[in-house]
This record gives sequence, structure tokens and C-alpha cells, in this order.
Amino acid sequence: MEEKIRVLHVEDNPDHALLIRRSLEREDSGLEITSAATAEEALRMLDEDGFQVVISDYVLGPGMNGIDLLKEVRKRDPELPFILLTGQGNEEVASLALREGADDYVIKRSGLLQFKRVALTVRRQWEAYRARMERREAEERYRHLVENVNAGIALARGDRFVYVNPKLCEMTGYTAEELTSRPFLEFVVPAYREEVMDRYRRRQAGEELPPTYEIWVYHKDGREMCLELTASIMHDEHGVYTLAVLRDLTAQKLAERRAEQAEERLQLLFEQASDAIFLHDLEGNILEVNPAATELTGYSEGELLSMRVQDLHIPDERSLSEQELLKTRWGEFFGFVGTGLCKDGSRKRCAVTGTVIKRSERPLFLSLVKEIPEAIDATAFEEKVALEARERFEAAVDQAPLVAVQGYDREGRVTFWNRAS
Repeated sequence: MEEKIRVLHVEDNPDHALLIRRSLEREDSGLEITSAATAEEALRMLDEDGFQVVISDYVLGPGMNGIDLLKEVRKRDPELPFILLTGQGNEEVASLALREGADDYVIKRSGLLQFKRVALTVRRQWEAYRARMERREAEERYRHLVENVNAGIALARGDRFVYVNPKLCEMTGYTAEELTSRPFLEFVVPAYREEVMDRYRRRQAGEELPPTYEIWVYHKDGREMCLELTASIMHDEHGVYTLAVLRDLTAQKLAERRAEQAEERLQLLFEQASDAIFLHDLEGNILEVNPAATELTGYSEGELLSMRVQDLHIPDERSLSEQELLKTRWGEFFGFVGTGLCKDGSRKRCAVTGTVIKRSERPLFLSLVKEIPEAIDATAFEEKVALEARERFEAAVDQAPLVAVQGYDREGRVTFWNRAS
């Protein structure tokens, strides 16, 4: 069902009011006309019940005339469609009415054609008003979204920002005036300026480019920060401009850099350790080894990665290896001394210590293996090796900034807690 256009018609002559109401509703069934006899009555009705268009005569008897009513209506709503329909006006009145904000000025004439024109004027003015209101509401919703979204937003035209949202000011430390008063390239770290400008110009020229990339810019305090920039082209009555959505990646990039450095330190420790290191699952399948492990066993790295730790024990002690792996699954592993079988068939007495760690959400075992010289008491050496290995392992793990590692005994008491934890 078509929505009715609610029209307030102000006319002090009741016969004219009735004629105009019937004629306009006959010309356009979508019009719903309500009459008021005076300007004062019309203002009360506007305050009490919303109308979408006002049609008023110029002469309204004693008190306010049509121009006076127009001024009061404009105080309430500067854009509400207002049409002056009068039989006693002149050019001076028409000029004054338009200066005060009337949307149209129509001289009363006889004949049906007159009412057809007024009906068309009413509908045209209402549709234009509704379009303005809808556009304003959409702009208001968009502005609210832009100003409250958790991302920096900027509109760029030419070499400057023409708009920045509060979040971008918060991210960079600059005020909106500071960001819009200087060429935007001045905020970009020099090493990225050529890329930014090249992408900006090519995109504005209509070339299809990947919308998202990373740049480094200056915070107001002088430090550099990494932003993820997603750009798109938009058009308005002034031409083309670029919409940039910016997200702060600085903390993520710094964390990645620290993680890479920690990984490099751990990898260096792993590669240069004098003890043999085996990383394997709780079933014994070997996943990683260091150079010292290949030197101790005589097997290549590729050969070791196809074996289980049980395969490195002499046959008589493979059950011992299975028992120790079972202890790791129970959380009762404390180290042991066993006899290893090398690739060339030789045997080596070794002390084995280690700890359970998590990688990719599954428990793995990191074994540290050291050969025991024949002249040394095996039990005392095992204790010494276990202590030294544990101290080295804890020192390395304690420096890992992004890996939380804890140790507990069987009663649940904490035995180890690294810095990340």
C-alpha cells in the first residue's frame, strides 16, 4: 500500500480550503490533506503531529501571515517543504517568500490544470525532501561507523588527507588538523614513500592493484610503526579520492621479531650444543636431532629421522628404553644410564636426561644424551650430567619470550616456571 503524503494546508477561507483539499486529493490519491484556519493553529498542529509538506496562503486574517508562518516553520525544520499558494501575492511577496526559504510560490488560478500542477509540486517537493533525509541518515550512519570503528580511516585527495577519523589520530598521536594540513607522504618512513605514491597514483588512474599491503609510518613521538593499509577508490561530485583503512600491526611485528630472535637463539643452542639432543614423540619416533647426535651415533640426520630412540639401544636394553618412555607418559621420568648401539656396531655408555615439552598442541620429549667416559663412576656422572643438562635447558627455555613452560611434580607442586609463564 502506497504511503500517504501528509499535507498541512493553511487557509482562512473554509470554502477555499474545502475546494483545494478535494481537488488535490482527486489529482493525487496519495495526498492526505489536513486544514488549519490560522498560522497559530498550524504551528500547534505541526508541534503535535508531524506533517511532510506545508501549503499556506499568504493572507491569513489578523495576526500572522504566510511569510510569518514560513519563518516559524523554518525555525522548527529548515528543510520541511513549504509551498506558498496565494491569490493576493505579487512579485515582492514571491521574492520575500523565496528568500525566507519557501520551496515554491504558486498563484491561485481557476481550472483543473492549476490543481494538477500543485499536486505535482507537492509530490516533487516531498520526494526531494525524503531523498535528502535518507541521504543524511545514511551519511550519519556511515559517519558514526567511521568514527567508532576500531581502525584508522582516511580519505585522500591530491597529496593530502581531507578527512581522518578519531581512531587514526589515536593510533598515530597526531590531531586531525595536523594530519590534514601536511602532505600525507611526510608521515611515511622514507623507504616506503616511493611505493606508497606509486600505488596511490596507479590506483587513482584506474589500475587494478592488490588492495592491502604494509607500510611503516612515523608516530608523533618519533617512533616508527607498522600499519596494514587497505585502499579503495571512490567517487563523488568533486572527483576521485582514495579511502584508506589502516590497522596497527606494530605490536604484532615486534612480537614476530622477538619470536624470530628467540627461535634463532634456541636454534643456535640446539645446533652448537656439545650434548646430543633428540626431539621425539612419546612413542619414541625421532623428529629432530642436532649435529652432536649424528656425531655420537654415527647415523646421518636423515637416517635418525627414520628411526625410534629404542633402535639406538643395545637389544638387551630396549625394554629399558620402553620403560623410560612409559615413565614420560606418566610424568615420572628423571633420567637413566644406558648403553647405546652406534651405526658401526660400537657401544657407548650414555647418561640420558630430558623433559616433556609441547609443540603443536601435542606433548613431545626433548632428550639430552652424553657419553660417559669409562674411567668415571656412572652413577655420580649421571647425577652431574642430569643437573647440568637441566640447568642448561631451563636457562634456554627461560629466555623464550613467547613459550610458557612449567614443571610440576606428582603432587602438583611447581618445580619450574619460566619468564613467559
